Amino acid sequence: MIQLTDELIRTTFAKTGFDEKYFPVYEGKVKQAYNELQEDLPDDDETTEQESNVFGSIRQANDYIAYYVEEIEKGHGDTWAASIAENRGIEDETDVVKDAYDSIEDKEKREKELDIYINSLSEDPIFRERYKSLFLDGDFYPQEKAAEYCEIYHRCIKAGKSAIYAHAFANEANNYFDERGTHYTEHFVDIHAEAVEQAIEHGMDEDLAYSFGKCCSDVCANGSWWMTSNYLNEYHEDWQKEFFLYLANKDYKHYKKFDMPEDELNELRHEIYK
Repeated sequence: MIQLTDELIRTTFAKTGFDEKYFPVYEGKVKQAYNELQEDLPDDDETTEQESNVFGSIRQANDYIAYYVEEIEKGHGDTWAASIAENRGIEDETDVVKDAYDSIEDKEKREKELDIYINSLSEDPIFRERYKSLFLDGDFYPQEKAAEYCEIYHRCIKAGKSAIYAHAFANEANNYFDERGTHYTEHFVDIHAEAVEQAIEHGMDEDLAYSFGKCCSDVCANGSWWMTSNYLNEYHEDWQKEFFLYLANKDYKHYKKFDMPEDELNELRHEIYK
């Protein structure tokens, strides 16, 4: 029966090529894995080398130390690195990161470790900020959604839109992301973003501005421009009335390819201001 010896552990560690300072971690993992395998199904005289718990534990330790060293060299601490190394390849990456994050009790250290991880994903501050927000909210697809958000944001900026508009558009589009990817309707999201931009420029705080954006995009999606009371009960300042008329015409033009007839727009204006 093959024996697990200190010499064998030393030999197999040397083959990994990692710095000697990581040997205690490697050795500890080999012995831990070996003991667990032996408890489950002990080796006997019939056990082949390929099937032996000795080499099974070494294979586990080789995988473990590779992930562990990778995390340490990114700047992570031992607790984070050990958690990542233990779970990588077994669980979804987001779940692996959540486990590592939750394994750290000190709040400041926990946030520092998360920042190191996020910074390793991208140099773009838009991506980093969005990823962190999604991760802390417990979102299922933080990396994919942050990447989409970042791409949409920069596309809006490149098209000459404001940062407020770009964030609002990317945020709303992100709400329609699931495991199939993204499937938002450009026109409705544009209405939402433009409404948020107008609201903030007229002094609304961010939460109220996003509520205003949702209201406007809902009116657009439902085609309920003549049900003015639903809008005016909440939004009745002059700029909000004029913006409603602007959006009604914008929506009309989107589908008809020309402006709303003046008599129809005036009739809607009468409804708004009566």
